[in-house]
Amino acid sequence: MWWWILGAALVATIVHGAVSTVRDRRIARSLNGLAAEGRHSEVLDHPMPSRANRPSARVLQAFSAVLTGRYAVALVLLGPPGTRVRGLADPAVDVLVRAVALVGLGRYAQAAALLGDRPDQPELRRLRAQVAIEVGEDSLAEELLRAPDSDLMGEAGRRRILGQLRLRQGHRSEGQALVREARSLYAGVDHYGKDVDQAYCSLLLGRAALHDGRLDEALPLVEQGLLGMRARPDHAPGLAEAHALAAEATAGAGDPVAAEEHLRQAREQALLCGSDALDAEIVRSAAMVALRLGHAGEAEARLREAVRLHEALGARPTADELRQALSSLTA
Repeated sequence: MWWWILGAALVATIVHGAVSTVRDRRIARSLNGLAAEGRHSEVLDHPMPSRANRPSARVLQAFSAVLTGRYAVALVLLGPPGTRVRGLADPAVDVLVRAVALVGLGRYAQAAALLGDRPDQPELRRLRAQVAIEVGEDSLAEELLRAPDSDLMGEAGRRRILGQLRLRQGHRSEGQALVREARSLYAGVDHYGKDVDQAYCSLLLGRAALHDGRLDEALPLVEQGLLGMRARPDHAPGLAEAHALAAEATAGAGDPVAAEEHLRQAREQALLCGSDALDAEIVRSAAMVALRLGHAGEAEARLREAVRLHEALGARPTADELRQALSSLTA
């Protein structure tokens, strides 16, 4: 879910420092090139430069770990909390990558404490706004997202997040318009990860269509999102989210076999991430699948579990929404 934030920061993560040996220069070029091409598994397995240049290389590896969903690995690579890495083009990048890893794991309070409420840098502000949305701090999110971004990719991210907030607040037309604008902006960006960025927008629109009962619109949008995620087969978090939503859409279309297969693949991808937040989302999708297929008993049990998991994360808006669905089911 954080590809669009980290993609904008890639240029600031480049290994540079005082690369003083031929071997270190060769390793730095190789790492930077692999990361720029999205070959993140190769970045993680790459030989490291000498001790002097190793810290910035570890940050780049952490960057790749986050983009492939290995959040705990990223935190290990970044070192103990409170440490800062020297030798980066932008000193805030290690904070950004650490915060994204924490959010990916569902540790929203820790991420908020690390970022502060009003970070200076645009990427940090957008990430803090996303955390605020997850935990229901709408006023803070509004404040952080108020100013347009001069960077095209940053502005696309701002509109996408603001669109997500508007959709959750019930401002359906405005929210969908913002997400569509974000998707169009991403299409004009020359960046290796834009297929994934656009895919997230399609998934948001598909979720909105499902929520509104527009099943004929929902399934093509979700399928489009899943296709975009498959452009980066090592992006486990995005694939897990896409398959989970595809399970809901196919269940809504009356295809229980396809829904179960999508849930299986979502769980398989989630296992690679070890994320409480992602696991909670898949339980939520499983509840929606059961509900759409008319399996009331299973739906109730899964809804109760999903409420418990989201409450434990501090994701109050989602927990409240699920609680309402549970009340409607048991009324």
